[in-house]
Amino acid sequence: RKEAGVLSLSGGDMLNLPRTDRKALWKAGVSRTGDGRQERPLSMKRRREAMELRFSVLETAVQVAFFDEVENSSELRALIVKKNPPQRVAFVDAKVVASLTHVKSAAFNAVRRWRRATPVVTKNDAPKSRTLETEFIYCLSPSTGVGDALGTFGIQDDTSQLLVVSFDDQGPDLTVVRGTQRDVADLRGDDDLLKKTFQLSDKELALHGNLEAAILTRLAAKDC
Repeated sequence: RKEAGVLSLSGGDMLNLPRTDRKALWKAGVSRTGDGRQERPLSMKRRREAMELRFSVLETAVQVAFFDEVENSSELRALIVKKNPPQRVAFVDAKVVASLTHVKSAAFNAVRRWRRATPVVTKNDAPKSRTLETEFIYCLSPSTGVGDALGTFGIQDDTSQLLVVSFDDQGPDLTVVRGTQRDVADLRGDDDLLKKTFQLSDKELALHGNLEAAILTRLAAKDC
């Protein structure tokens, strides 16, 4: 909003800015700018919030953060194996995630299944997992096996690019991740790895026009 010639930006406003503008403000640590003026540095918490994605699905809060150069993937994986994560959170290998649309689609389907928000027409439409966060990872994957989904999309000991996705009103404790937090808008998976994971042929890619569309179509038909 404008106040006496000064543009005031909230955390939500920052997300609505073009990526280049948002990055420039983040690097400068500025929460207000206008008429060439800079005011009030952003706190580290606010800087992180400006780089994250927050939305809700059927009244369930979802928060997504993206990390690169992660150094403690084995420790984070151990938390999951011991069923002792800091919160209701999924740790996902970002290299096999095509886009934020891929994330949103999986989150919607996971919450819908888990909360039984729509009638279960067939057994394939029922939840496959014991937890919402595992259901989310299942919904990211083309596989109809939960174990296969976790083995491909879940965090591994050598994961270097990580998505932290929480289904908790309080959001995840990101301090457990030792890595560099990036803007979620920079998320882009490994094209060759995605093609291999989803077993996409050149014909399918040509038919759908791009990799993301081909992946979303494959996932839409997965449990039919």
